Amino acid sequence: MSSDALEDKIQGALLSEANRFIASLTDKYFGSCRINYLHSVALLGIDIKITPEGEVKVIEINGIESGMKGFQMSGVTAEETAMAMMRGRMLPATQEGLLAIDSWLGYKNPVEAAVRTHIRGLGALGTAIVRKTLQSNRIWENLFYNDRVELDKFPLVVAAANARYSGIWKRLVAVEEILADKMQTDRHFNGCRDIKPKTLYCSFAAEERLREERIRYVVVKPARGRCGDAMHIDDLETGRLTGLSGVPDGPRVVEPFVPSKPILSKEDNQMHDGCMRYIMFVEENEKGNINLYHFGGYWHLCPEPISAGMHIDAVRANLAKGAFAEKASEGDLDLVAKVLGEKIPIFYQDMIASVNRSLA
Repeated sequence: MSSDALEDKIQGALLSEANRFIASLTDKYFGSCRINYLHSVALLGIDIKITPEGEVKVIEINGIESGMKGFQMSGVTAEETAMAMMRGRMLPATQEGLLAIDSWLGYKNPVEAAVRTHIRGLGALGTAIVRKTLQSNRIWENLFYNDRVELDKFPLVVAAANARYSGIWKRLVAVEEILADKMQTDRHFNGCRDIKPKTLYCSFAAEERLREERIRYVVVKPARGRCGDAMHIDDLETGRLTGLSGVPDGPRVVEPFVPSKPILSKEDNQMHDGCMRYIMFVEENEKGNINLYHFGGYWHLCPEPISAGMHIDAVRANLAKGAFAEKASEGDLDLVAKVLGEKIPIFYQDMIASVNRSLA
């Protein structure tokens, strides 16, 4: 055997031994954590209308930066959060589950606390690695915070963990990019179009299509906007579709306006149009099976009552634009949980298949 071949053999043996050593550290520190068996995860903040006919319609889906302050503003309690989680068959009746509920009782926002507890339960090292990787984002860093792991003390374990969990955080980032774009998000609803109105880029063709479908009121908004920014309502019976020419904040999209059933506001004792914010955590295992974890929802109620007609403040339900936060009834939450439980796996599987193709 030549000296070069011998050197290669020795280096190969050393590398193999090093890999076994890292694997042993991996097993020691990763244990049987839930994240070890997952292919992808995502936090979804789903904006929903329940129509006057009682149908559930998805208006938008936001990602991990979905606001949860409305749960606190509407007075949702830890007990109600636990009920929402049980509604989604998430929370086991175990001592651990009961202790988790007890820990939320003094927390100002029990839903945010429950989400953080769930993410923490994925596994200490895995969530710490995701947090370290995504630390440029304050919200992500806060949700994935885990004080049980000091990464700087275990460089070899961190190296192994980076390799082991790189796929999960790359897919998480790719999912977030899709959810930031309303057109990209909408394409993944083609397999369950019955729960979401079609989103179109503002164009003459879109205007013609909407007129052919006899849709009078439409919502126009930036393709990547948030918080109700630059949203307005067009009446195609009396005018033209706006946003057809270039606008400074990028391309715009248009969707049919979906009214909600009238919802009574405790603020003014009047009926308002509303949009429910519903929080859900999605976990996809290595076989492609989807598990949904429900954390409940609450209503955003438009600042002006339904009697104000199509005034923008009677049809735009966003906390950043003056909306009220109102508790959702158990009946509404039951209905939403049932419909989303059937439809979101279809949406998510289509989206993650697209992500897998982009990362291949």
